[in-house]
This record gives sequence, structure tokens and C-alpha cells, in this order.
Amino acid sequence: MAATPESSLLSFLSSPVFSSSFPPPPTLSSLSDGVALFKAMSSASPDHFSEASLALNAADNWPLKLSNLKKLAKNLGEYFSSALSLSAPALSSIDLTSVAKSGARGPLLELSGYVVAALISSAEKASYIKAIMELEGGEQAEMKAVIEAAMGGVTQGAGGQAGADADADDEEEVFFGDEELAEALRSRDEAREELAAEKSRVSSLRAELVEAEARAG
Repeated sequence: MAATPESSLLSFLSSPVFSSSFPPPPTLSSLSDGVALFKAMSSASPDHFSEASLALNAADNWPLKLSNLKKLAKNLGEYFSSALSLSAPALSSIDLTSVAKSGARGPLLELSGYVVAALISSAEKASYIKAIMELEGGEQAEMKAVIEAAMGGVTQGAGGQAGADADADDEEEVFFGDEELAEALRSRDEAREELAAEKSRVSSLRAELVEAEARAG
């Protein structure tokens, strides 16, 4: 099945890096209460994203869900400003009411994109970039598109250029440019391939031995 923005986001949020914060979200609409997205941000910056005032059991109560989403958007805006020296004015234009009421796909993906963009820009970014790089290739591409869309609504400092319009080399570095991490993951994958090949050779040798013993008998 081809990767989609939704499936890729869910795969990312199901990564081990979040396993102690919340269970893997089964569907995009399960994010509409804001809890998993808020907890994802709390894993990067608990000081900016205190879960104390969060309605954890909003279920189908859309006003409670809306309250969570508003807290998430507000704290995200403050986090971009105070921790990352960035501005995300487009956050205030996301239709959070439609997300709370019906789990509207577009606004929910937009909000989620800002969360992912903040995570990979945080002090703990290596863990989140690693989680993205461990996704399937198609999912990585979808995640990059989600992040780029969010960064298009982010400005750098006073009158700064939008993140998505910044120099392409810098953008690649922000998203997937941790070369040491990339090299480590490549080495891991090569080792896995070599191990698989060695196991295949051993299996073939065992089969040949069994066949030879059968002939000799």
C-alpha cells in the first residue's frame, strides 16, 4: 500500500520514541482530541507542554477536544517563539473547531505538521529525526512534505524568510541532514543485509548437507 500523509504521520507517532508517552494512534481522527500531539510535544519540552490542564478523556466531547487543541496551538506558538526564535502566525488560522467536531483531515494534518516541525527543531531533534529516517522510504518522503508545508507558515525572527522558502541546502539539513546519524543508520542496514545473506548461505549449506547425507544413505 502506498504511503500517504496520514499513514506516514501515524507511523511516526507509533515510533518507540513516543512509546512511554502515549499508545500508537490507530487513525488520524484519533488525534483530534489533541492529547497525543500535546504529549508528543511534552516529550520534547515538558516545561512548555505541561499535561496538567489537559482533558485526557475528551472522547466525543468536542468542546473538551477543542479546549485541548487550543492549548496545543497556543503552546506551540509560544514554543516556536521562545524556544526556537521562530514565528508561526498561521497556527492561529487553523480551523480547530472542525478538527474537534469532525476530525477534519486538512486542518488536523496542518496542525500535526507544525508539531512534527517543532519536534525536529527541538533540542531533542536527533531522536525524532532518527524516528523519521527509520520509516519506509515512501513514508519518509510524505513526512518531509508534511514538514515542508508547516515550515511554509514559519518565519525566522523579525521579518525572516519562511522556512520552506529558505535555502534548499539548509532545509535539507533541518529535515534529514544529521550526517552522523544517517551514516550510522546506513551502517546498521548494511550489517542487517550482511547478516541476512549469511543466514541464507548457512541455510543453503545445511540443505546441501542433508541432500548429500540422503544420497550417501
